[in-house]
Amino acid sequence: RSLSNYITKMRIDYGKYLLLNTDINIADLANEVGFYDQSHFTKNFKKFERITPSRFRLKYKS
Repeated sequence: RSLSNYITKMRIDYGKYLLLNTDINIADLANEVGFYDQSHFTKNFKKFERITPSRFRLKYKS
């Protein structure tokens, strides 16, 4: 794995934490974790997790 993939994965992991523990909207969350827009975040999230951020939140948030 490249350094860039490692950093992206760390951002995705932080995004997962925020998805499960806050009600922040996904556009703001994407910016918070270091992606330049929601589309870029969603594309990368789906690449690593095989599910969209909104579906992840619906499926796993208590």
